Amino acid sequence: MNSTSRKGLYLALSLLLLPLVSCAGNGGSSTSASDSSTSSTSIDYGFEKAASYEIEETEAPYQGVGYEIFTGAYYDGSGDGKGDFKGIEQKLPYIKELGFERIWLTPIHPSPSYHGYDVIDYYDVRSDFGTLDDFDSLVKSAHELGLEVIIDLVLNHSSSQNPWFIQSAQDYRNDYSGTNSKKDWYVWSEHSAGGYAYNSTAEAYYECNFDSGMPEFDLDNEEVRSEIENIVSFWLNDHDIDGFRLDAVIWYYVGNASSNKEFLRWFKDTCLAIKEDAYIIGEAMDNSQTFIYEYARSTGLSYFNFPTSQKNSSSPGMMLQNETNASRYGKTTAEILTKFKRNAPESYFSNMVSNHDLDRPYNYFLVKGDREEDYKKALASLYLLTPGTPWVYYGEEIDLWGTRGSENSDIARRLSMIWGNGDPRADNLEHYDDSSKQTSPGANVLLEEAFSLTNHYKKVINLRNKYPNLFDMDSTWEGADLTSGIAGFKISDAEGNVYYLYHNVAEEAREADLPASMDVVEEIYTSTYKAKKEGDHLILPSFNSILLKE
Repeated sequence: MNSTSRKGLYLALSLLLLPLVSCAGNGGSSTSASDSSTSSTSIDYGFEKAASYEIEETEAPYQGVGYEIFTGAYYDGSGDGKGDFKGIEQKLPYIKELGFERIWLTPIHPSPSYHGYDVIDYYDVRSDFGTLDDFDSLVKSAHELGLEVIIDLVLNHSSSQNPWFIQSAQDYRNDYSGTNSKKDWYVWSEHSAGGYAYNSTAEAYYECNFDSGMPEFDLDNEEVRSEIENIVSFWLNDHDIDGFRLDAVIWYYVGNASSNKEFLRWFKDTCLAIKEDAYIIGEAMDNSQTFIYEYARSTGLSYFNFPTSQKNSSSPGMMLQNETNASRYGKTTAEILTKFKRNAPESYFSNMVSNHDLDRPYNYFLVKGDREEDYKKALASLYLLTPGTPWVYYGEEIDLWGTRGSENSDIARRLSMIWGNGDPRADNLEHYDDSSKQTSPGANVLLEEAFSLTNHYKKVINLRNKYPNLFDMDSTWEGADLTSGIAGFKISDAEGNVYYLYHNVAEEAREADLPASMDVVEEIYTSTYKAKKEGDHLILPSFNSILLKE
């Protein structure tokens, strides 16, 4: 039976059984992983084969995509085996090529721990990363490439080795409140309680909800706030950074959300008075979308959207586990966006699927067989092609492995980036051994492969950079899911232009009639095949995404 008669027979049967045809996404006889869904029921649509993603590199808008770097795990620029500032500076062209707008560096300050979230000195950098001059060089080079740099700022607590805490314990014991006293810089108590530890110098208990080595500041103390203002000015003014990622904002005042929000409003006003375009984003680690709305509404700051991470109910990772749910992704996400804009008009929506505290996302699809990489690409398309400021965790674009699992260590989530083509890998933090599990090859190699995961990220990010009016917070997104397997959005920009963005989240091609007359403007060839559009009828290959304009 030839392809034309076979297609006619299949369509006739489909009218009796299904509202729309469900069919394999292949257009020829290729046997690559992306073509593996061919079966006896496949339809030969005659899809045109794409040669590459056809990436047009463009400048990122302010509401572009961010890139989180675990500072000691990225690249060794000094030759001592450790990730450092010089290494990150050397890799800025790679970051720029992928289309990112800004980078976030996890804590850079001196600290007794590998992770740095217990700061000894807020006015210096840890020596294994380099010097302040090295850091300044990194910032200057980033700015020359049009990249912003933000740093982690840990204000809930310091290290117990911080001189401020050591003095505070002494001043508390001596009941000293005179000149330069630090007695009330931390939260002390005469009584033991949950979240407190005993200090023998002070002969009292101090608040430390995260760890006994992380004593918590009294953020109501005006001297503490004055010191924070000095710290902010030091980094924004003296070292020309572009903003901050705020750690653990819901723990500033335990169980007191209104005080947390008051402090965050004060911090925002403080930063903007120093640098009017400072970028500030907070970690309010909660999986309730309403919780994120409320913090954004009350403070005017942006927050990482944890409800879209991992396999939470409305996350793309969970949606992709089931085609029926994935088909509703457009409607579900549009409702979230509408509520977010209504509740928090000053904030940016900040989608993410992973970070340094979460497992790497692609283990979700280990059971997907030879379509595994296509699912990974689909996940990237779904979460990155949303408005606001999405965030990518370094290594996600090369499928870097790292899950806590039975390891019981977050180090497994913070492993060194792999480069390849002669670029040495920095030592893993704490000499963690991942040799039996880690991905290969590295970023340099994958950039040379036309349809690699890395080039998929590059295509997706540069597509959204090319159409900033669609992905800024002034655009309006409505759910426009077409049929089982095709999730979609109707997008209206501030100038009145109307676009449609469709994602085929199925392992087979899907076809449907479009809701209006429109032209194809961009396509992401995840399956390596191009979509077919005949009049208002669209045939979209498996896992492809397409942008059309009325």
